Amino acid sequence: MAHARGALFRVSSLSQARPLFAADEFDAQGVSDDARGDGLMRAECAAIRVAYLVGTLPVDLEAVPDAVEILIPSEDAIFEIAYSASAGSERRSLLLRGPQVSIIPGEQLDASYRPRRSDMLVIALDQAFYQAKVRRALPFETPNIVEHCTVVDPFIREIGNALRNEFRMRRTPNTVYLESWAGVLAIYVAATYGRRTSIEQSCVGLSLRKVERVIAFIQQHLADTVLVEHLAATVHMSVYHFTRMFKQTVGSSPHVYITAQRMEHAKRLLRNSDLPLVDVAALSGFQTQAHFTGVFRKCAGMTPREFRLNHQARYGELTAR
Repeated sequence: MAHARGALFRVSSLSQARPLFAADEFDAQGVSDDARGDGLMRAECAAIRVAYLVGTLPVDLEAVPDAVEILIPSEDAIFEIAYSASAGSERRSLLLRGPQVSIIPGEQLDASYRPRRSDMLVIALDQAFYQAKVRRALPFETPNIVEHCTVVDPFIREIGNALRNEFRMRRTPNTVYLESWAGVLAIYVAATYGRRTSIEQSCVGLSLRKVERVIAFIQQHLADTVLVEHLAATVHMSVYHFTRMFKQTVGSSPHVYITAQRMEHAKRLLRNSDLPLVDVAALSGFQTQAHFTGVFRKCAGMTPREFRLNHQARYGELTAR
């Protein structure tokens, strides 16, 4: 866990930092002119701004001021975060990588982010929207996030995956779509992270090492039946204590997290193989194709077949250019 005072999103060590959403730096589609497969794609409305960074850019970028920022790296991405716990204090550094996400409160300064392997979504919730939304929805005297935190949060990651897929399909999310996610994120982030007086309170009982051990076990057994008893045994805890601490640390129950990971595994198989859907279902831990299709539609908003066809159509468009 980390405490920070800031938000400078740095994508290289070149040149002076520029605003992340500066219109004059990019073309009308939000993609840098010289990207050639790498670059920055953006979408925004009054409530939320979203940037999808792929590869590297020959500029430094500043994040949006007065915004609650959420950094969501892909599974293979690695970002180095440098930060100061307080004004004038010594700068420290840590690595942000999937499945972690980083949440940075608004109105803070003095943190920078540099990619080592780059594929990351940056979400900036407008601070005024965030406060107004939370005050209407939750009984908090102050809706501010208490501290900068780096956590494993499958719910936020699923929202990030939905937005990332829009960019990958070359579809710019519209205002209605963005505003719906902005409201969900504002309330969820405030309810999950706004009450804590310290990040350590949200992670009592499960250290990052234990979380990583459990996640590794899940990844190795996605095609198998994974019981909570198995997960608890990997960290030598009772089922009751493990389930409570896992949800407190990760933000969802073990069952919800496992389902989300099965969905991501299924999507990779659909994108990267020609396996029959019944085999994709089995390799993703589902006993029947019908059950797999129902869960996939609920999570992804389309059937596995539609997802594969959409990906193939997009890939065909890119290779034809």
